[in-house]
Parts: sequence; structure tokens; C-alpha cells
Amino acid sequence: MSIVVSGTSRLIKWNKAAVLSTVKPFLRDTNRSGLHISFATSSLMTNMNRQYRHKNKNTDILSFPDEPLLGTIYINPAVVIRKMRGHPQRCTTHFRRLLIHGLSHLLGYDHETDEQWRKMRAVERHWWRRLPSIPLVTIK
Repeated sequence: MSIVVSGTSRLIKWNKAAVLSTVKPFLRDTNRSGLHISFATSSLMTNMNRQYRHKNKNTDILSFPDEPLLGTIYINPAVVIRKMRGHPQRCTTHFRRLLIHGLSHLLGYDHETDEQWRKMRAVERHWWRRLPSIPLVTIK
């Protein structure tokens, strides 16, 4: 099982042990060999969002399936901090929520319709309750 946590940010630092303990149950349940999680800049997120989702705007998270891995998740710390208005507790909680959201996408769930959203939300709630509630990041 390979879990790669990468990327640097002047705003946030990964708690890699917490990320690993959050991700491992997903990988066990899917029989996938690994996952890559990375911080990404606003410019990279805007470019990928335009290229793959045809939306010319920045975003906080993107996830892409990548066999034999479960996939790759990109998180933009600048957007998360802006959305959470710099409140450290809300930021750390939101990073956990985003990681679960990205993992749910990699499991095949989406939220383009109301019905899809309800199903995805139920999966996210299941994982939210099941996984350890430990901060995935430290706000610098």
C-alpha cells in the first residue's frame, strides 16, 4: 500500500501520520494499491479545473482516478483558508471534510444531481463517523 503525501505550502503543514490513518481504511475497502495527495497552487488548480471540468475558476479540491491507485487528490490551501476566514479550527476540520470528499469522488460518487448529492453525502457521513477525528494539517 503506497500513500504519498506531497506538496508544500507556506500556510499549512500536513500531519502525515493523521492523513495515513484517515486514508488507509479507504484503500483497504477498495483493494487499491495507493493514493497520492498533494497541495496545489491556485494557478495549477485553475488550469486543471479548466482542462478537466471545463470550469475556468479556482477550486479547493480536485480528484482524479488513476489505476491501479485509487487516484490523486489535489487540495488548494489558499482557497481553504480564504473560505474558512483564517479560523484554524475550522480549517483543520474542513481539510478532513475535503479529504473525505475527494476520496468519495475516487470511489465513484458525484454530486451533479440532487440524487447523486444525497448518495455521496451519505457516504461522506459514514466515513466522517468511522474515521479518527484528528487534525490532518497544522496552520502555520
